[in-house]
Amino acid sequence: METKNFSPPTRALISLSDKAGLEALVGSLVAAGVSIFATTGTLSALSPWCPSAKDVSTLTNFAPILEGRVKTLHPAVFGAILARRDEKRDRDELAQHAIEPIDIVVVTLYPFERAAMHSETLPVESIDIGGVSLLRAAAKNHQHCIVLSAPAQYPEFCHRLKTQRLDDNYRFMLAGAAFAHTSRYDAAIAAQFERFQESTTPPFAATL
Repeated sequence: METKNFSPPTRALISLSDKAGLEALVGSLVAAGVSIFATTGTLSALSPWCPSAKDVSTLTNFAPILEGRVKTLHPAVFGAILARRDEKRDRDELAQHAIEPIDIVVVTLYPFERAAMHSETLPVESIDIGGVSLLRAAAKNHQHCIVLSAPAQYPEFCHRLKTQRLDDNYRFMLAGAAFAHTSRYDAAIAAQFERFQESTTPPFAATL
């Protein structure tokens, strides 16, 4: 049963490290009339078969800075994700700032654990900040924003999108999966910090 607060999705934000399944996912989104915004690397990967996709900077009016460390951390992005569609105050505030809601967030995180396995120093540049924040924001507002955190989720999502079965229980399940994923990710980072605290190797001598 569809929630009374959830309308058919119209805008998606995609930011992927692991781009497996991207073409099929985007094909389903486009077929459903969903506008796509993507971070730079993801946009480059999908642009050959989705020329209508736009860079996330068109939402923020701000290019990535600090060598890509800051791309999505902006009120125009997080306001669009976290706004409660059934709260007039939220809707009015979005309108005041010319922000349109984002209904779907798709993120795969930087492969920190893989980087740590092949690095003699703490790979700080593989610690994902914006991606984790996007997942947590969308998961928190799962009544209004669908969150996908792994390519394995795409086939069922595409089927449900086509058959209009994006129900409460499904979105709640995806939100729980996103929080579990970010929890494991943070635990892996914390474990590496603990490892380097016990090591004689200077942890910040180099990055990747």
